[in-house]
Amino acid sequence: AVSGFVVEFFKGEGRRADNITERIEANIVAWEAFLENPILGVGRKRLDEKLTGHFGIVVGVHNKWFSTLATNGLIGFLSYLFLFLLSIGRLLTSMTQNSGGVIRETAMGLCVGLIAAMSCLNFYEGFFVELIPLQLAACSTLSSEAASLRLGGYCWEVRG
Repeated sequence: AVSGFVVEFFKGEGRRADNITERIEANIVAWEAFLENPILGVGRKRLDEKLTGHFGIVVGVHNKWFSTLATNGLIGFLSYLFLFLLSIGRLLTSMTQNSGGVIRETAMGLCVGLIAAMSCLNFYEGFFVELIPLQLAACSTLSSEAASLRLGGYCWEVRG
């Protein structure tokens, strides 16, 4: 059953907006919405209306970059990009400053997770947005050159 779904998905025989070609179409619809109002974006409601009009069912854009451009325009996108790059920079700093152990592994996992969440499928957009403060806090904690991080009663030093 699962393998049949996978074959249908890649062949484009699945439900409307449920295969790769239609996900690309959703990105194109989002890009066209962005071009309507590139500075401020069209907002979530208008983007949802455009996607529903195009597909005939309620779908979402499965790429955070296109979704942010369409809904928030360049102002929102550049703000989001700044936070993203800041987080990645802090994680990379943490990975290079710590030769091994749980801090480096956690930083590496968060780094990969942030990149994947922004670039890949985006089923739970609201959930992802709600986690941004937690992700930024984790990045700041891991890149801190002072203090130590205590987990489960153990202490790992963060050294710069």
